[in-house]
Amino acid sequence: MSAPMSAPSIVPRCPDRVSRRPHRPCIRVGFSVKGEPDTPSREELGWRCPPGLPPKAWSTRFHVLADMIASTDAFASSSSSSKVVADLGCGHGMLALGLAASGRVSRAIAIDVSPDEIEVANAKAARANEAVAELLGATSPLPVDVRLGDGARALVPEDAADVVCVAGVGGRTMIKMLKAAGLDKPKPTGVRTDGGADGGADGGADACAGVTALVLNPPATDVPSVRAWLIETNAWIVRDERLVVENEQMHAMVAATRRDVSDLLEAPVPAASDAPVRVVEREPAHDADDDARWGGDGSCAGGGGEFAVVADVHVGPVLRVVKPKILGLYLRNRVEYFENRRRGALDELRRCQEAEARSPAVECSLALSSEDEDAASFLVEARARRRRAQAEVTRLSKIVGVMSTVLGEVNMKALEEAGLGGTLDLPQAR
Repeated sequence: MSAPMSAPSIVPRCPDRVSRRPHRPCIRVGFSVKGEPDTPSREELGWRCPPGLPPKAWSTRFHVLADMIASTDAFASSSSSSKVVADLGCGHGMLALGLAASGRVSRAIAIDVSPDEIEVANAKAARANEAVAELLGATSPLPVDVRLGDGARALVPEDAADVVCVAGVGGRTMIKMLKAAGLDKPKPTGVRTDGGADGGADGGADACAGVTALVLNPPATDVPSVRAWLIETNAWIVRDERLVVENEQMHAMVAATRRDVSDLLEAPVPAASDAPVRVVEREPAHDADDDARWGGDGSCAGGGGEFAVVADVHVGPVLRVVKPKILGLYLRNRVEYFENRRRGALDELRRCQEAEARSPAVECSLALSSEDEDAASFLVEARARRRRAQAEVTRLSKIVGVMSTVLGEVNMKALEEAGLGGTLDLPQAR
């Protein structure tokens, strides 16, 4: 008789084994897109690989991020003549290397908490320096500083960083990193972007006090939570938004400029020219009617009132005005997602209504049923569940309505650009 087989011993995973997992450069939370339709080509984006970097490593996403970082000069007030960019969570450091090699920034600081990632980034930086020296005859290394550290904690005031980039991490992690850097507040008074101070009490004390712009690349599914955080802080104005599809994954990019605390004290309500989130082509006649219809006559460039609040978060304050063709691809996916959630919320609402109707105290008031505390408690709980379910249905219905309205406008714009005049050329019935 053969001896019984013993179960294999369980070997616990040690920290070293966890930290040495293979790096995945793509965003972990994916927005799958099959076939990449309605997406601009590299030629349309003006893609070009920085000198010294392998073309396969410089992706379309990196190109768009670098372009947005370079474009922050157009709308960010800065007293410095050069741009210093801090890439928090840099991974293999390719974005920082590309920015430095292309001359778009005077200095790039690449920071990551993983020693393995920093080791890879240093190796790539060494190879890039050799390639640049061979191609261009450069004698000095690229202005890239690779550091091991936890986000902005690795920065010092002398770095004089004026642009912070966070790419390739989830929305909650991104917001946590920005909060830890003190970027949930307006720019303090008296802080210059060259690392000095003009007499402010805390000028130069915070390494990110002089930051004037953010360039963020959350997963496309997390970008609404990041937009909502930017709006809620009242410290940032969204200036640029872009969508890119690469390797059948959609990526969202958001660029924002920082408000100055003195500007908020002087003018708590920003002017329309300083707040593109409120710029519309035509004001609705009645905000209340616009909110009730969620679109219709008041939806030009996104509508106003509560429509605008929902559209700014779930569509984007810039995207809903510009309406690029790729936005339709994003909205079709999101409308389907939220419509499925709304159906689930409606089912939950029906269950809550049935539970409330079966309550033993439903036919009498709470005052009369107070003698039966269990019945009264059951009714109160059932009503609370029903109200929560009703609120969720209303919230999801508004999101679906806003996205569907903007999706229709994106499709209409695409038809007009195709020369169809906003109408489909369908055969006439005989």
